Amino acid sequence: MYKQQVAPIIWPSSARITVNHWSLKSDNTWLKEPSTTVKSNTTINGLHDTTYTASGLPVGVHYSQMAVTYFGSTYYSELAMITVVEKETPATAIDIQPNTSVVFANADYRVQANLTPVNSTSPVSWASPNVTYLPTTGRVVRFKTNEIAGINESTEQAGLPLTLTGQTNGLQDNATVYVGGLKALTTSEEATRQSGFTWSVAGLTPLVEQYQTDYEWRYKWVYYDAQNIAHDFTADQALNASGQITNLAELNTTKQLLIPKNSSFIELAKKATENKQPFSVKLTLTANKDGNELTIPTNQARLQVTAPIGKLALKQVPTFAFTDVPIEQIYTGNAATPLKPTATGNLEISDTRLNQNWHLQAQRPPSPPEKTSLLEHHFA
Repeated sequence: MYKQQVAPIIWPSSARITVNHWSLKSDNTWLKEPSTTVKSNTTINGLHDTTYTASGLPVGVHYSQMAVTYFGSTYYSELAMITVVEKETPATAIDIQPNTSVVFANADYRVQANLTPVNSTSPVSWASPNVTYLPTTGRVVRFKTNEIAGINESTEQAGLPLTLTGQTNGLQDNATVYVGGLKALTTSEEATRQSGFTWSVAGLTPLVEQYQTDYEWRYKWVYYDAQNIAHDFTADQALNASGQITNLAELNTTKQLLIPKNSSFIELAKKATENKQPFSVKLTLTANKDGNELTIPTNQARLQVTAPIGKLALKQVPTFAFTDVPIEQIYTGNAATPLKPTATGNLEISDTRLNQNWHLQAQRPPSPPEKTSLLEHHFA
């Protein structure tokens, strides 16, 4: 028995749903078989899903594909291959691979189970907290995640961790995905006051491929204070904090969240960091398609703005070469006749302090008989 299921999508109740069938004959030619008409089920959020069960298939390779027709147009599912063998081959190992490591709540993704041996007939089942699999059995299934509560404090992982689990023949494998797309950010007050900072959203490529330009997206950033109360950004606190886009990739380019260097938001984050209080940001995407609203939230991501730790350092100085200098002038350091040396190399100064102000002076003092130092510098 084989089940083919279409993930919940938007279509009217008057839609006609059929399953087309083909078989691969022994001479490698295709045999078109009669189509089957199926019904859809209405889900609680007004979407529809459809399940088709095939049974009694003879040994061989079979293909099926769902077709949904409404308003004069027909939309096709991916082609499903069904291989029927004479006897079962139990799986000895399972390895599951999601199609992306960063996911968003309410969006549609895929996970695949690779079995050993590859011709294993063991069924694969899927079940995990906060995850909906469609269908719940199969080597390749789609999944959606719920929104995960909490604040991401990792500056390495773009979201909160969630485990996907596949099982077959008494075997189990897990894979971790990260829900939300936002990494935590830690920055210094010096850096923010010099150039501000931006916030990137990871994991957008699958969303761009899935929704392309079919949706007019609205986006909105908010920040959360120590009591986890959400606040809208004001115009002087952030640029690109809200608006409309047609391509989600713009969130990392022309519509990227920008905190200017003179933003009062930086001071709020700095005070929260000093008081060891939580402070975070979050992005919410919404779109309307045929009267149905789709909402995709990111995770909350922690922001820390650390106190000034700047440093002034002389990292490199040039080498000065003097020619034809009388020995008495070298000894006395007489500047009555200034000489123009030839300089090689670069002067490199690092200053990461908040208020930058420095003066560099270099001179060659007279050489005491017991010393041979050539140059001294004063840097403040």
